[in-house]
Amino acid sequence: MAKLFRKSLFGYKKKDVTKYIEEISLNFKAQLDELQTEIDSLGKKRQELENKRAEVEKERAAIAEAIVSAHEKAEKIIADAREKAAKEEADMQRQIVSENQKLIKIRRDIHNIRRNAIKTLSNLEADGDE
Repeated sequence: MAKLFRKSLFGYKKKDVTKYIEEISLNFKAQLDELQTEIDSLGKKRQELENKRAEVEKERAAIAEAIVSAHEKAEKIIADAREKAAKEEADMQRQIVSENQKLIKIRRDIHNIRRNAIKTLSNLEADGDE
């Protein structure tokens, strides 16, 4: 901002120089106020962003905790299911063994009944031949 001052006897007119300095001072103060307002505005925005960041960080931590908790629960459910399946399989194996033993006993009983029936028939035939 170039300014031309009027000349006076010993240099420039003091009124012109003073007026110019006052104008520059006012312009500088206005720019300074504008910059301070912008700094304040940016400070508020920064604080808002910090608050949002903190909130997002809390949410992220909560989500991470929920995921870990869900994963642990899922692993426990799977482990419990495997344990239950193993117990049921063992029970089924015991039942199979028990049923096989019953089957063997029934077969022996049938064999004994046949043998006794044949023996009885043989005795009846022998008694009938006499």
